[in-house]
Amino acid sequence: MSGQLRLVKGKSLFGLATRSCIVGQHKPISSAAVLWQHGVSLAIYSSKKSLLATISIRHYSLKSNDANLPGDDKFEQNVPTSHSIKSLKSTKVLPKTSKNIESNEDNSHKLKKAKLLELQKLKKTKTLNALKLNKVKMLKALKLEETKHATQAKDRKLKQAKLQKLKEAKQVKLQKLKEAKLLKAQKLKEAKLLKAQKLKASKQAKNLKLKEAKQKKLNALKKLELRKKLTSTKRLVVPIRTRSTYLLYIIDEYKKMMNDPTYITNPNNLDQSITNISTVWKNKTEAEKLEYDQKFKPVKEQISTEYYKWWDNVDKKLIKLENSRRRSLNKIRKLDGKNSIAMLVHPRAPKRPSSASMLVHPRAPKRPSSACAIFVKDLKELNNPDAPTRLIDFIKYAAAKWNRLTESEKDVYKHKFKAAFKLYSETNNKYV
Repeated sequence: MSGQLRLVKGKSLFGLATRSCIVGQHKPISSAAVLWQHGVSLAIYSSKKSLLATISIRHYSLKSNDANLPGDDKFEQNVPTSHSIKSLKSTKVLPKTSKNIESNEDNSHKLKKAKLLELQKLKKTKTLNALKLNKVKMLKALKLEETKHATQAKDRKLKQAKLQKLKEAKQVKLQKLKEAKLLKAQKLKEAKLLKAQKLKASKQAKNLKLKEAKQKKLNALKKLELRKKLTSTKRLVVPIRTRSTYLLYIIDEYKKMMNDPTYITNPNNLDQSITNISTVWKNKTEAEKLEYDQKFKPVKEQISTEYYKWWDNVDKKLIKLENSRRRSLNKIRKLDGKNSIAMLVHPRAPKRPSSASMLVHPRAPKRPSSACAIFVKDLKELNNPDAPTRLIDFIKYAAAKWNRLTESEKDVYKHKFKAAFKLYSETNNKYV
């Protein structure tokens, strides 16, 4: 080859060079091709002492309208991609010496090596820049992602807080509604209860008034009945306490007289008959009277037993009522100038001013003597020869002795009286 073809770096992806040559003693080579990519030769054909046809170089681009292809030079011609490689035309080139070819080959090799190094450096730099750019992009993307996540988290928190506030507000509202409903129900319940209480109170007041009126009427009837009883002449039937032998003799003789068929009953002769029986009793001797005492002793015991049994079973209220009735009647009889109604009093009952007009239980205890009376009794039992014998003088003597006693000495008799009175109160409650 007469000279190294100067290949200009083009911007096309591929370049193609063709040639026609005639080798002296060799077979003719109709065409040869040199391919390069991005302006770098990939293969070079050379032959010493050979004639090379003129090389036509055309740049091909993948883009049909690429305006960045290099212009035509001495050995170059732009060819569109739509043309075929067969359309290349060959021209004659003058051969040069082999030294220049070898030198050009070395230079081409060095240039190629330099270009390769430069391309490697550029590629390495580009790779590093791409890595840095990717790293920056990744960091930026990560930062954006973190920011996005943070924003999303913040939005979620705000949304949750808002939802929580709405939920709390809703709960508060529901609670208020519930409380208002409960309060309303409570008020209605209280109103109903108050109304029911008022109705109940009104009904109770009405019933109470009716009850009071009824009770008042009953009390009036009771008072009227009590007044009738107090002023009534119908007395409480009390069994006979006892009967004397004389009275029993008269009753016995009278019964015999009434049972005698020869005796003619005459009401006018009744008093005379009793008088005659009484005269007969008075004319009897003491021995005969003692015989009648022994005869009527079982009858007396039976009468006494029935009397005490009646007192044990009688209602005390009836006794009080009978006593009240007798008092009322005695007041009326006193105003009329009549004698008081005879009262039945147990012989062992204490003699009180009212005892003549009251019925007293025969087994009721007697009231104990006072402290001074106990002292007088003890003083009398001493049989002091210096003490007066007359009752009035002895009472004066005992009173003087009592007055000379100290308080501690008097307390002894007072304690005796208190103990006796306590026992009396406990026992007397059974008969009151």
